[in-house]
Amino acid sequence: MYAITKKNMGDMVTEFKNITKSICSSYAAILFTADSRIGLVFLLVTFWYPNIGTVGLVSALIAVATERLFKFRNLGGDLHIYNSLLVGLGLGATYQLNGNLLLLVFLASVSSVFFSVVLSEWLWRIEKLPALSLPFVLIAFICTFAAQGYVKLNYYVHPVPSYEVFLNVPIDYFLTALGATFITPVPMAGLLLFLGIFITSRYLALLAVSGFVAGNTVYGLLSGVWYSAFSVGIGFNFILTAIAVGGIFAIPGIQSFIFAMLGSALAAMIASTMQILLLPYGVPMMAVPFLLSTLMLLTVLNKRTVNIAPYLLLENPSLPEVSLERVRLAKVRGFGNSALTLYTPFVGEWTVYQGMDGEHTHKAPWQYALDFIMTDENGKSYRTSGEFLTDYYCFGLPILSPVYGQVSSCMDYLPDHVIGEVDTENNWGNFVLIWVDDQHSVLLAHLQQSSLQVKVGDWVYIGQKIAQCGNTGRSPQPHIHLHVQQNIYLGSPTVNFTLGNVVIRRAEKRQFHLIAQPQKNDLVSSQPSDGKLAQALYLPIGKQLSYQFRKNATEWQIHSFTVILTLAGQFRLHADSGASVAFATTNNILAFYDRNDVKDACLDLLLLNVGLTPLVSGLLHWEDQPTASLLALPKLQKWLYHLLPFGHRLQCNYQRQWDIESETWIQESVQEYRCYWHKKQNFHTKSTISPELGCVKMKLTLHGETFEALLQGHGRANDVGVIGTAMTNQ
Repeated sequence: MYAITKKNMGDMVTEFKNITKSICSSYAAILFTADSRIGLVFLLVTFWYPNIGTVGLVSALIAVATERLFKFRNLGGDLHIYNSLLVGLGLGATYQLNGNLLLLVFLASVSSVFFSVVLSEWLWRIEKLPALSLPFVLIAFICTFAAQGYVKLNYYVHPVPSYEVFLNVPIDYFLTALGATFITPVPMAGLLLFLGIFITSRYLALLAVSGFVAGNTVYGLLSGVWYSAFSVGIGFNFILTAIAVGGIFAIPGIQSFIFAMLGSALAAMIASTMQILLLPYGVPMMAVPFLLSTLMLLTVLNKRTVNIAPYLLLENPSLPEVSLERVRLAKVRGFGNSALTLYTPFVGEWTVYQGMDGEHTHKAPWQYALDFIMTDENGKSYRTSGEFLTDYYCFGLPILSPVYGQVSSCMDYLPDHVIGEVDTENNWGNFVLIWVDDQHSVLLAHLQQSSLQVKVGDWVYIGQKIAQCGNTGRSPQPHIHLHVQQNIYLGSPTVNFTLGNVVIRRAEKRQFHLIAQPQKNDLVSSQPSDGKLAQALYLPIGKQLSYQFRKNATEWQIHSFTVILTLAGQFRLHADSGASVAFATTNNILAFYDRNDVKDACLDLLLLNVGLTPLVSGLLHWEDQPTASLLALPKLQKWLYHLLPFGHRLQCNYQRQWDIESETWIQESVQEYRCYWHKKQNFHTKSTISPELGCVKMKLTLHGETFEALLQGHGRANDVGVIGTAMTNQ
């Protein structure tokens, strides 16, 4: 009986902690942060006026109870709670807390949850827009009119705040406007809120100040009143608009910053107009200017037909520092531009005969093109004398489709001319043009006569043989011409493109690239995937890994990981500590990204060792630049990183080779870390990958300290209809 009671007590404590964290997070979410500790500070700020704080907290509790009673699915960002919270704060700022008000608060809070469910679904289906505080505004308007006939309500008259200068007049007005977000227009309250924003994100803090300045300037020009009690009461609209448009729902940058300031200016214009319309009726403006300007700008940006800055993050909004880190890592790994990525149209290693913007024929408007030949170790493209077409290594070799698409036009009746002659009337010679989409068609030219194996209208797949290398058209020697053009008309202007999953050899160093744009004389090959290596690092759903981990020969600790699939379709390696990281796997690569902020030194060690791993064979080199937050930095550097994360740089140079003696792959790296003025520091990683077990050993040497991990066991978690396997000790 005691055991059951103890268990129930433990469950109650856990449930209480979860509810408390959820409520604190909802306070934080009003200013776009998810830190429940900062949310607790915001909660306490609302009790500057106890009546306001109490009613707000009661509303939040009612929202939690409603959500749990009806078991709504996750709305994201505690949307239903913070909208009910805002309703409660508004009612608490207007009426004295008593039994009559509690009835109105209950009805309003429950209705706010319902509105949040409906509006979030509706706005997402229509334009993929966030609901923000729209449920609060609608319920608040309803309550405003409903309360006018509710004679048993007593108006709450809170103490008039002192208007003595706190810091200086402009700063005081900014802080007071920020405090008005929680209906606590007091400079000291605003200062605490601003500190919460600053701790969360320095960029959001910059947007908050800039947005208020932009909005207040426009409002002052329109109304002729620069600082007044009314302008302070609506100033939070300018702040929230700038933060939402420039920092949360768009990738931070110059363009998004300009749009954020435009949004604050529009919010000011809307506020100036609504002031005239609503004041005679005594209806508060609340967050209407923020909602109208933000939703309008996000809708406009979402309607664009071209993918240009500012780039929206409607499906995955986050703090600006997190968004920028994602963009930086994607750019480093080759995904930072919108150029079409092709696969190599050949088998084996070929040489770039003429690169983009080449000295011969690759000039505007056909500058985005590559020519390939095959050469021997001496750099020659032919055997014997080179007088005959058959002397050339690439002549007659198969040409493969570099894309999925449909053949829009082709030709292969032109004869292959002898060496030294060119056909200037038919520059492209025999060719095949593959339609990819309305903006991209891929041309393969100078093909061998009568070698085409496709016809107009055929759909082709990557790696499909479509012809053979020839010497037709304007071709001084047998080679392949590859370019991407704007439409299906032969000879149209070219557009930029890249090659994916290629190995480029320069000075005998073979470097793997997820995406690359090779240069003249580069030796390019599409390395086949290594099935054994891919199987060794295979991470199916439910796979479990257990590692022994230690630092500096201390006692071993156990760290366990499980592969999960999120509702958004993202594969993640989830640690028992709560830390997790997303990953993607193809035939050629295993790449980790989007590490959350929960500490786990063993997971960080794994990411530094195998965070980007090509699954191809042979002695290989490659580079990566993971986030510097993976490092166990000294306290000063760690503090600097959290304050200003963009001044830190981590450059990793990897290599891997097969060790015959141990029959394992040895993967090593030299990693260079730089921080602002600090001189660069080098450290090393070394991992051992077993064909049967995967990554069995990992090591990192950093600042004279050693971090080690050994695979202890692996297994598979239970799932519906699937019996898991117990951890197998190594």
